[in-house]
Amino acid sequence: MDSETQEIIDYFRTESRESVAEVEPLLIQLEGGQGAADRQTIDKIFRLFHSMKGSAGFLEFTHVESVTHHAETLLDKVRTGQLRLSAELVDVLCRALDFTNDALDAIEASLSDGALAGPASALIDRMVRFVDEAAHGAIAAAPPPAPPVSVAPPPTPAAEPAPSAPQAAPSAQGERLIFAPVQAQGAADAAAGLQSLMDALSKGFNPARALPTAVEPPSAPIPLHPPGGRSAPAAAPAPAAAPPGSSTRLGEILIEAGLVSPAQVEEALRDNRLPVGQKLVQMNAVSPAVVQEALAVQSARRGEVEKAAEEDEAQGKRNKAEFLRVDVRKLDQLMDLIGELIIAETAVTHGPNLTAEVDGNHKAAVQLNRVTRGLQDIAMSLRMVPIEPTFKKMVRLVRDLSRRQGKRISLEISGEDTEVDKSVVEAISDPLVHLIRNSIDHGVESSAERVAAGKTAEGRIWLTARQQAGEIRIEVRDDGRGLDRARILRKGIERGLVKGDGGDLSDADVYKLIFEPGFSTAAAVTDISGRGVGMDVVKQNIESVKGRVEVSSTPGAGSTMALRIPLTLAIIEGMLVRVGQSRFTLPILSITETVTATARDVTRLTNGAEVVRVRGRLLPVYRLHELYQLKPDSTRIEDGLLVVIEDGNQRVCVLVDELIGQRQTVVKSLSGYLGSVRGLAGCTVLGDGSISLIIDVAKLIQDVYAAA
Repeated sequence: MDSETQEIIDYFRTESRESVAEVEPLLIQLEGGQGAADRQTIDKIFRLFHSMKGSAGFLEFTHVESVTHHAETLLDKVRTGQLRLSAELVDVLCRALDFTNDALDAIEASLSDGALAGPASALIDRMVRFVDEAAHGAIAAAPPPAPPVSVAPPPTPAAEPAPSAPQAAPSAQGERLIFAPVQAQGAADAAAGLQSLMDALSKGFNPARALPTAVEPPSAPIPLHPPGGRSAPAAAPAPAAAPPGSSTRLGEILIEAGLVSPAQVEEALRDNRLPVGQKLVQMNAVSPAVVQEALAVQSARRGEVEKAAEEDEAQGKRNKAEFLRVDVRKLDQLMDLIGELIIAETAVTHGPNLTAEVDGNHKAAVQLNRVTRGLQDIAMSLRMVPIEPTFKKMVRLVRDLSRRQGKRISLEISGEDTEVDKSVVEAISDPLVHLIRNSIDHGVESSAERVAAGKTAEGRIWLTARQQAGEIRIEVRDDGRGLDRARILRKGIERGLVKGDGGDLSDADVYKLIFEPGFSTAAAVTDISGRGVGMDVVKQNIESVKGRVEVSSTPGAGSTMALRIPLTLAIIEGMLVRVGQSRFTLPILSITETVTATARDVTRLTNGAEVVRVRGRLLPVYRLHELYQLKPDSTRIEDGLLVVIEDGNQRVCVLVDELIGQRQTVVKSLSGYLGSVRGLAGCTVLGDGSISLIIDVAKLIQDVYAAA
């Protein structure tokens, strides 16, 4: 098994164990009656089983997939009111968790859950019987409890047969590969010596007396005739500490080649006045040319040993770095402390006493700023991890699901070297799985449909990541049939999510319906989709890290699902601006320029909106004082400053009274009782202790263009 597959399986085990650990206390809570009527708790348990089922399916752990699928079916019947939540049901679901844990142990030991066929079948029968009895109103008592699932330890591999015994092994196609037996152990040793010598010669040692090329091992030691006419003694076995062909000692190299005897080498070593090679030449055991060739072999071997040692050392360092585990809560605490340090540093470096260079304080403040920024960069880098492992999981997912669907689909990945915050990686893993499963099941057509539509027989899915204006943008795009607006709208009307006929809704508003819990346009439930679970998970996970999902689609050409998430959730570079007596912070990466305008540059449209001409382009004007009911210095555009901000290809001019300056900004969440405030991403504490509200550029621009 290659390292990539092993990595995916390890990730599945870790992720599944976390899910099991999260589900179990929730089930106990339901059993105790504390959450019997809590729909959100049931939905959460359902989603966790659903995720485990999907991951097990594409890794071909069939028994885990089957058990979790049936458990998911039970929960679905609870959600739809077909099944009453009871202690017996909770017991069955707990048995499913026990099975999953035992299966993960088996997978860790043997990379397979094949040994669990019996326990899986018994548990599935129990769940099916539970559903049948519930359908007939026969659940008065719980079915007899299934015996605890246990996994027998994997069988100990049989010892390999001795070299003299016949050996046979089945090939991947079921054929038997027969190896002819060696008749005598002595002959086997001689063969090993021959191979060692050939290895040595292939590395540069090439005396004129080449060995015979016959493949059949001789029954007697190989006679080698070095210069001088004397026959060298038969090669003695190499020392145990140095396997044949691996020694870097000159004497042992010559012994391996059968050119000198161990006794001659020992005699040469007793004379400490000369190197062993010179002493052997002096003893007339070998010629100077042979010693030179042996020295070349020695040099090559030493180079290989040094290289291997360097690689081992480097690998050891990589392994240490890879497996260094730090509690994420400690990193969070570190970031919080650095945030407080930055606030204190801002109070010092931008305080009234530092407006001029007095008593060297200014230089100290500059140094403090430099150290604080360096500390911030290091702390943030500790949380940054590449997105590549998450992307690699999707390769196998596309391969397996496309085969299961009978479709030809290829996946193209780019930007996998992009680094993001660890919390972001954890948040996007499940959404990516659901988005790709959705593209495979609903988006990409079968080969026959594609050819009939004038497309290539093979569908394509693109998975990309890139940094853009302080955000990480991840896209899942396919060249399938696209979203069916009419079908989505019809389903939304049926579920009461749309008032009237929905004719006044834009495509973007209609597409948002697919993120509603339980929303699905599938005609039938499959093991991939159809239950209305998935897209709501995407939205919840992305919003949990202050991100958003954008959907675009072209009928017949495909769809694009874009995840836009802040690159960092803690500290940003911001531009502090003033509107009346209030101060706001704009993310510096969203600002393109600051301009002033005259009255003739401003145009008022028929709907009352204002646009201003900036470098030949008409841009909407957004007045912060109107949105937040503030009293500005002046309401005339020509008296203020216009800060041009952008989100993608859209730009807006924000009218402010004053540009204060650039600041490192520690992002603080707004209090929960405030709810969601239009156009704001959070707040920050300034050096004087006052509060500055942080503008959410993307939402602000979205509001402007939606109202246009």
